[in-house]
Amino acid sequence: MATQTRPGKAPLGVQLIGRAFAQETVLDLAEVLHANSGIVTPVEPVPHPA
Repeated sequence: MATQTRPGKAPLGVQLIGRAFAQETVLDLAEVLHANSGIVTPVEPVPHPA
């Protein structure tokens, strides 16, 4: 199964999983990943054709 990417080869998403009641640790990691991702603009949603 191929990993989907957006233009520029950035991943479409990341799922972080932590220990129960360790939200602060997971959010700290998310902040570090975001700060180092190089993505500075939000992803514009694209409507799915019906």
